[in-house]
Amino acid sequence: LVVDEATEIELIRSSRQTVPVEIRTVEIDWKGQSAQLATLHDLTKRRQAEADRHKRRQAEREISIADDVQQSLFPTEAPSLDGFDIAGAVFSAEQGSGDSFDFIPMPDDNVGVVVADVSGHGLGSAMMMIQTRSYVRALASTQADPGEILTRTNQHLLPNKHGRFVTMFFGRIDPRTRSFLFATAGHVGYRLSRSGDVTILDTMGTILGVLDDERFACAPAIAMEPGDVIFLPTDGVHEAQSPDKTLFGTSRMLDVVRSNRDRSANEIVQAVYQAARDFSQDGPQTDDITVVVVKVE
Repeated sequence: LVVDEATEIELIRSSRQTVPVEIRTVEIDWKGQSAQLATLHDLTKRRQAEADRHKRRQAEREISIADDVQQSLFPTEAPSLDGFDIAGAVFSAEQGSGDSFDFIPMPDDNVGVVVADVSGHGLGSAMMMIQTRSYVRALASTQADPGEILTRTNQHLLPNKHGRFVTMFFGRIDPRTRSFLFATAGHVGYRLSRSGDVTILDTMGTILGVLDDERFACAPAIAMEPGDVIFLPTDGVHEAQSPDKTLFGTSRMLDVVRSNRDRSANEIVQAVYQAARDFSQDGPQTDDITVVVVKVE
């Protein structure tokens, strides 16, 4: 028995629909007589599977490119301000993060501190985060008021046809007066005093990308004292789950900050992330985690 090389051709049905087929010719010996037998194999399913694999590979390449672009936009180092120790990091659940943080130079040597979270994660959320970051940075170069920056960013994000929204915390450090001015859009921060007391930093602003007439206001400026810690997480921290679905929670999260408050800002960031992952017992990370810490020395 000899099998010749297979040949692929296109057949046209009576309905004029094209069908890919493979022809295999088999030479057989039957009772001393040589004969050839041709078989046809419908390749429709195989071609579809190949096309699906190609689309997946293409999508993976696009996500990888988007992730590389996004990662390049995260700060590689924190601003150097006398009397302050600042750090931040994003720990993505998958390629393409909906979380972001930024340190932005502002007028009068002030520094903007931004933490934001786009609903969902993956490529779509990453693209919206890149877009939002561009608006915020452009506005912060000329605007000093965090509330006005959030208001104008919200207007740029509308109309919102894809249904994603953004939560954001925008703080402004004035190193000369050691003051901290902030506005929020559905995103809460925390201030821990030297004694460990916690103040929730929230101006009750709604999320970005929903209401076109929303205006965001600043809270009264905070006079920061040595030993203060400004702690800005995304919800991926306190919503981390143990195997039995218990939430890590805000209390545990803040306890980690308290117990590590004498360490550097970067060490606090890493300790919070590691505590959340340890609580999950290294189970799948279901959401992006971002942490920014500003310590007053």
